[in-house]
Amino acid sequence: MGSSPPILNRDILRTVLEEAERATIGTLMRTCRALYQEGARLLLSENVNVGLGGKKKLISFLRFMVAEDGRRWQFLSDVSIFGDPRFSSRHAKILADGIRRARNIRRLKLHGIDEFLSSHQDLTAAVASLPNVKHLEVSRAGKYCCKLLGSARWELLTAQLSLGGEGEGHWDENLGLETRMHPAALLSTSQATLTELHCYLWQPDKLSADSPVYPNVRKLEMDAMIRYPATHEWVRTYPNVRSLDVSTIPADYEGQQEDCDEVHARNRSAVASQGCWSQGLDELSANCADMYILGLTCRVRHVRVSLSAWDLPFLARAMEYALPVRLDITISASLFTSAFMVHLEEAAPYLQELQECEITLDFFPEDQEMNVPRLMVQGASGLRALPNLRKLALHLDGSVAWSLTGDTLAERLDRATFYKAIFSTVPSISTFELGIRLSGMFGPAYRQSVTASGATANT
Repeated sequence: MGSSPPILNRDILRTVLEEAERATIGTLMRTCRALYQEGARLLLSENVNVGLGGKKKLISFLRFMVAEDGRRWQFLSDVSIFGDPRFSSRHAKILADGIRRARNIRRLKLHGIDEFLSSHQDLTAAVASLPNVKHLEVSRAGKYCCKLLGSARWELLTAQLSLGGEGEGHWDENLGLETRMHPAALLSTSQATLTELHCYLWQPDKLSADSPVYPNVRKLEMDAMIRYPATHEWVRTYPNVRSLDVSTIPADYEGQQEDCDEVHARNRSAVASQGCWSQGLDELSANCADMYILGLTCRVRHVRVSLSAWDLPFLARAMEYALPVRLDITISASLFTSAFMVHLEEAAPYLQELQECEITLDFFPEDQEMNVPRLMVQGASGLRALPNLRKLALHLDGSVAWSLTGDTLAERLDRATFYKAIFSTVPSISTFELGIRLSGMFGPAYRQSVTASGATANT
């Protein structure tokens, strides 16, 4: 008698599927009912893009989803929806009906769907009805998208809201009043749950005194603001922030000193009258001019600043209340000169508790002829007045312009002599770290840490 073919149990089949690539999963789904059902679940368990690639891909996706009486919608947990107003009303209705069944979506990304929503408003109600969304990302938002946010009843943990796409820096005055709504008003149903908020190019109107308060927001990012910030609104609305990241679009403050002083004074007075994050901040990322105009009166344990020629003069004033324990500076190598040292010395009274300092030097093609070791030693001399500094790191980044290719500096550097000079120049440090990235963003990196006793470690 002929022997029966071996039978693989469901656990083995599931393991095969989990290790397979997406195309292979699709092929295996056609072999038996068990793989047909399990394969669909696996394909939909990761991020799913809806509408990306045009009408044909949307139709293909909808055909896949309506199989098994539409039960597949429940497998969705991480979905990105891309708007295309060319989609027919029939397909938009199928998508809306399906989304209403996708009750397990926890992570939702909406990309440029405003025109799509204006053409197919049934989709607005469908998306807003999702019951379990916890993480939201919105890009290229407009008035219809904002109406969706205002009508949804989500209890979010994290939210990213953008009026532009990634890297876009424009502002359209015709976007509508809805886009001027403050995120605190748009996301009011998340008052008790929201922990992180990132806004990009969002220019909201002022908040009223009785606006919602978000006591659990710990991380606040306000990027590419066109108008100067009203810091006291943040302090009142997000009273327990520990991590703050700020940037404004008018980055060149040359000739605007009076404006900066006026905004600084206004913010300083407002936050002083109501208190300014009395627990202090764990970390703050900004350029020095932005940090100055915030007018903060609280301590910041870890400060990350970028420095350019126009905001170097703000360094000391930015550190006045921060009094950091750790300071990370990114600066062009061409500015790491006596001018930098002068402003660093001005800031020294506010850096007396500094224990760690990391300085990243950006190199460009015109920096090819620099004597880099001498540059680093001279620049580091500005730190000698900091008595509690224990760790210094200098990172050289030439990846931006591929400017230091060829023989790497790590190979050409007389490291023993260089390290001795560093420890002599900054006698308070016990550890120094040198990091080099020279051959492009994805090129090899070199990092060596050395102690005052001479022990080294490469990474």
